[in-house]
Order: sequence, then C-alpha cells, then structure tokens
Amino acid sequence: MDHAAPKNLQDDFENLFENTMTGNLVVSPGGIVLRANGRLANWLGQTAQELVGKRLSDLLTIGGSIYLETHLAPMLRMQGEFEEIMLEMRNSGGGKIPVLMNGFEQRDGAGQPLFLRLTIIRASNRLIYEQKVTTSETRSPRSTAACARSPGRHSASSRRGSCRWWRRRLNE
Repeated sequence: MDHAAPKNLQDDFENLFENTMTGNLVVSPGGIVLRANGRLANWLGQTAQELVGKRLSDLLTIGGSIYLETHLAPMLRMQGEFEEIMLEMRNSGGGKIPVLMNGFEQRDGAGQPLFLRLTIIRASNRLIYEQKVTTSETRSPRSTAACARSPGRHSASSRRGSCRWWRRRLNE
C-alpha cells in the first residue's frame, strides 16, 4: 500500500466525498441540495446530478421532513450540528430507506450559515438487528417461564434451564 501524501489535497477530498460507504450531501442554508455523492444517489435510485437542486425535505418521508423543519433546523441554528438522527429517505420508487444522519453547519466569520454538510449511513441492517433484539427481550420472560413448566424441552447441558427450542427461535 502506498502511504505517500496525495499530490493534491483537493483531489483527495474529492475522492473522500465520492468514494466512501456513506452518502454525502452539501445543502444550502435554504435546504437546496448543492452536491450529492454517487452512493447516496444510487440508494435513492437517481444520479447525483438529478439530486442537485432538489429540496432536502423532498428526499425525506413526510415524517422526516416535518422532523427536519421542527427539530433539526432549530438544532442546527443553536448548536451548529447534530449526530445520529434516525430518519427515512424516499427512493425514486417511493420506497423508504432508514438512515442515520449526521449534520454540520459551516458558518462564516459572522456566524451566518454558508452550507450544511450531511453524512448519511444506511441503517436497514441495524433496524433489523434492533427489531430482533427487541422481540427477543419481550419474548424472553414468557419463554423462560414456559421452559420451566416444560421439562421435556430443557437443554441437558444448561444449568439455567433454558430451552433448546427457545434458543432456536431466537436465532431465526
């Protein structure tokens, strides 16, 4: 691997913006997309050029758009950033894409916003995992009680009396 410094830092930043596992947006203070990377455009079923000029709120679901206006915009004005906000974006087919969004508002010397940088992480797999954990936590107390009443299903090697059946159900 070549560890030499890039010849041109601007080229390196361009490469970072475009070639990453996250979606990247640059948005005007008025909420208009100024720039988008190819990864985000691909997730949304569009080209990066098609996203330029659209309102950020139009890329979100209705709930996400309302949250943007009522919570995120005021938070940006007060704090200049937000982290790990779960929203849903809409793809060109009308489908929903769960995402985690981080935002940073770049300001001028007088404190006026110049633009907003957004980093967007697709959260589909994370949601599936969280739903499985939540489901297993709500089922666990009932199933443990059921295992205690059902000696035929206990694991012979388990000291805690957990069931093989329940273990298989959790792993489905």
